[in-house]
Amino acid sequence: MKFCRSALCVLISLIITLLSTDSAHTKLSGRVTVKLNDSATLPCSYCSDWLRWTVQNPFTVLAECNQTACGSAKEGFNLLQYEKGDMSLTISNVDFWKRNLYTCQCNGEDLCDVQLEIEDSRVPVVKVEYNGTAVLPCTERCSGVVRWTVFHKRSETLAECDQTSCRSVKEGYQMIYNQYLQGDFSLNITDADFSKRGYYTCDCGNKDICDVRLQIETLNSTVLIKPGDPLFLEMDVTDPVKVYYNNSDGVGLSRTPVCTVNELRCNNNYSQRVVSAVQLKEIKMSDSGVYTIRDSSNEHAIHVYTVSVQDNPQPHPHTDPDKGAAVSGWAWLSVGVNGLLVLVLIGLVVMMSVRRSNTTECFLMNKLPARGEEEEILSHDP
Repeated sequence: MKFCRSALCVLISLIITLLSTDSAHTKLSGRVTVKLNDSATLPCSYCSDWLRWTVQNPFTVLAECNQTACGSAKEGFNLLQYEKGDMSLTISNVDFWKRNLYTCQCNGEDLCDVQLEIEDSRVPVVKVEYNGTAVLPCTERCSGVVRWTVFHKRSETLAECDQTSCRSVKEGYQMIYNQYLQGDFSLNITDADFSKRGYYTCDCGNKDICDVRLQIETLNSTVLIKPGDPLFLEMDVTDPVKVYYNNSDGVGLSRTPVCTVNELRCNNNYSQRVVSAVQLKEIKMSDSGVYTIRDSSNEHAIHVYTVSVQDNPQPHPHTDPDKGAAVSGWAWLSVGVNGLLVLVLIGLVVMMSVRRSNTTECFLMNKLPARGEEEEILSHDP
């Protein structure tokens, strides 16, 4: 693993591990894009001993070879040219299930990572802001049960409708009954975060009728920080990610990640509550620049941090000087409400002061009341 200049990359989540392995080989990376249902060939460097291909998410051994024999550990994944010195992995009948990050290993050491992408212009893409509401369109005819699923978990229904009603099987996913009766089978997804990105399928009586891809727009944060302070970069996802760094002066653009963080695994009670992050210690002036968190599987930018290291940083109008992350609209609304409350409290204090001032003045004016008047004055004290 490479380090961020002199800063050390340290993972600070409660439940996460950091993969940091120095290899004798120079690890290569690449990308292969094929059309849906075609075959794919993933290239790899030469290995004279034990070769193995694996997939990242979830981790699975696909095929392996040694000096005597080759074997396919999973159907559809083969090493066809190993005897000729070709370490390429051949994947037949590529579908969305096989879109992933693949790793070629020689004697247990990573030689290369290859990202497999599926090209299918027929699948519409819906983009939504982080934590926004997404509507996945589907307009067809169906007189039976219509249901939505995530492509890689077809057995888990998210929402469904029939001729009598609609129901949300999983929280945050909803179909509208009146729309269903009119042939509109759209799926509404609330609080769409990065865990909800991916491919969705709508089926009618177990027959696929719509495929839609949901993308979450990249988060952007501006960070002002003093030299010597730690910098925290939140991952925002539980999947494997890579951290890229570019100098603020545009020199030394990073083509390889400075940090690689593996998958965060938590049980269902904690998966949405645990936030993983990378801490960069002892920040220096030269560490100013752009830090980009990218999904390891498809290189999609998750979060972009624009970091400015200054001796006396002045808070940016859209920057939280304590956390460094950009302040959201809700935060500014909260500031406005709090400011209004402060003004109201100040007004009340002034009014009370005036009333007390008038009462004191009244008592001064009547400092020596007649005995018969003393009780009357006290009875008017507010």
